[in-house]
Amino acid sequence: MNQQKNQKTQFQVLKIASRSQKEWCQAIAINDDCSLLFIGFKSAIKAFGFNKENLKQHQILNHHTNYITALKICKSKFASSNYFLISASDDKTIIIWEQAGSQFQNPSWSCYQRLYGHENNVNCFLFLEEEECIISGSADFSIKFWNTTQKDKYKWSCLQTIQNHSSEIWALSINQSQDILISSGEDGVILVIEQNSKIWIVKQIIQVKEFGYRISFVGNNVFCFQPVSGKQLHVYQMNNNQSFIKSKDIILQEGNCNCKPYFPATYIKQKSLLISKVGCKINLISICHNSEEGYVELVLQQEIDFGTTDGWGYIYGSISDDGVYIATWDYKSQEIQIRELKEKQEIKQY
Repeated sequence: MNQQKNQKTQFQVLKIASRSQKEWCQAIAINDDCSLLFIGFKSAIKAFGFNKENLKQHQILNHHTNYITALKICKSKFASSNYFLISASDDKTIIIWEQAGSQFQNPSWSCYQRLYGHENNVNCFLFLEEEECIISGSADFSIKFWNTTQKDKYKWSCLQTIQNHSSEIWALSINQSQDILISSGEDGVILVIEQNSKIWIVKQIIQVKEFGYRISFVGNNVFCFQPVSGKQLHVYQMNNNQSFIKSKDIILQEGNCNCKPYFPATYIKQKSLLISKVGCKINLISICHNSEEGYVELVLQQEIDFGTTDGWGYIYGSISDDGVYIATWDYKSQEIQIRELKEKQEIKQY
């Protein structure tokens, strides 16, 4: 009998550190080597250094005046330090924080620039490293594009606003080529926005039955959308007419498990892995692209179960860009927890 080998990547999830955090936390950021960790608690941000399983708090940043909704550590091109931090808040503003001092020996952070322009809570944002562009989504129904200019390469200003949503915007994602943006709003609309000659133009409006807090590209022309009930993951692919259509549904779990915002779905290209929170679980979903036949396969590989009983899953977190570290805070444990995601190869014969 002929034998075929099917190599399947599996993952081992190891909790490597934890620290008590009693104050409510709904935004976290972690860098690739896990040396920097930021958490937003109420209107403040705690800055930590991480070394050998120990979290050491260095500083508290206090410039926001309402709850922190999103954090992102970005590679720095405009400053002498390695990184800068972006934060968004219910106070309607975005702040860029500059690092001073050594990354490993008591680094300090200061407010470099504050971005004004939104008229309500800033719920989400993206940072495009090559263009140094910040894209933000707000409860004022708008998407704003913040860019540096030739005149001042070290300051951001709003150069474009899109106002096609009729309710607040909860999630944004951009494809690998960084020329197609998608947004998910509470109005049950997904906008497909394409860049043409530095201008972003709405190319498609997708109506969905149930809005969602999580949306993510998993390839250049494929994205996944998770409705708020969390029972299914919808897969959209680009057809021959350059429009996105729903190609399949993936069952995630049974029962009612409504979700909360502020923990964006993240696709890790290096691992072909989508990490998406639903209810009281974080799902690790493998993505397999078949370029010859033009389809994509999704397999739910593993779940991290936080065991909450409220049915909503007050779990917030972030994944390092390389997919090695997952940092979370949950209401049940009231802890910051850091997990390491390790790959293990399993050879199946059949």
